[in-house]
Amino acid sequence: MASTSVLTSQQPLTLPRKFFAIFPGVALLTIIGLAGKVMEQSIARYAKVHHLHLPNIEYVLWAIAIGFIISNTLGVAEIFKPGIATYEFWLKTGIVFTGRTIYCRRRAQAWRRQPCSSGH
Repeated sequence: MASTSVLTSQQPLTLPRKFFAIFPGVALLTIIGLAGKVMEQSIARYAKVHHLHLPNIEYVLWAIAIGFIISNTLGVAEIFKPGIATYEFWLKTGIVFTGRTIYCRRRAQAWRRQPCSSGH
């Protein structure tokens, strides 16, 4: 018996559809990032109040840990996957902005240290 297969072509996603496709996942990434920031600040506040010397674990590491726990226990729903797939873009963008901020801050400090020239 001969089998036939029908190929269906998917319509390319328009910009609004792409946005709505990735929005839930990007929102989830944002919420997890904010939860990491809250955990970092809460632990630092707890250590200060109780006069403890605890290592400062950056919020990025907390966010990674939270994401790891969620993905390995609860799993990730299909609606979040397109947005979560953009994590690499957001990570690289954050690295670039952080580097640019450090560069600009150092340039401003160097500029402030230079003596004014009299123009003679």
